Amino acid sequence: MTFGAMYGFSNQAGAFAGAPTTGTGATAITGSSRAYSFGLNYKAGPLDIGAAYTDIHYPGQATPTFSTMLANIATGGTKDLRTFGVGANYAFGPATVFGLWTNTRFEPITGGSTRFNAFDIGGKYAIVAAGLGYTYMNAYDAFEAHWHQIDASFDYAFSKRTDVYALAVYQKASGQNRSVETQAAIGSSSGSYFGTSGLGENNQLAFRVGIRHKF
Repeated sequence: MTFGAMYGFSNQAGAFAGAPTTGTGATAITGSSRAYSFGLNYKAGPLDIGAAYTDIHYPGQATPTFSTMLANIATGGTKDLRTFGVGANYAFGPATVFGLWTNTRFEPITGGSTRFNAFDIGGKYAIVAAGLGYTYMNAYDAFEAHWHQIDASFDYAFSKRTDVYALAVYQKASGQNRSVETQAAIGSSSGSYFGTSGLGENNQLAFRVGIRHKF
């Protein structure tokens, strides 16, 4: 079993737990962020289990800032961003199956919090280097939404140093918040190559094909 932990100080006198920015203009006092995280991993033969917890106080005051968006939903989670997760994988010879659950809470300074679940299951087969996964995600409490995502990948080796690969991801969103339809967004809402699916659209499809050579 292995264990790790981290604590990030706010680096602001009198604000050990972090603080929001106060005031405006020339009188504004810049806030600060505080973070801590810990996790453990247990491995026994073909079974591998891991769990982790992370809490970021005032995520918008960090450098770089942490996104509190869920696709086109602005959760307003500027006070606290908390995530914990549990995952496991099991190997059957060349095949591996895996599962993961994470729960994130976006807490605003005022108003209700939004929670976000992600359930991920899938498998891969080493002989043909192929993988398939399904993820269900949902937001609840202050905002409500649902996302379904399917991932497929394939890798073929021409030699020990050169291979080609292909990846396909499809996501469909559903739900409505304050008369606005929930959009799809493959990847991070802040760092996605694709952005959201756009106004009036609730699905997104992405492909990637490439060749890789190791020197």
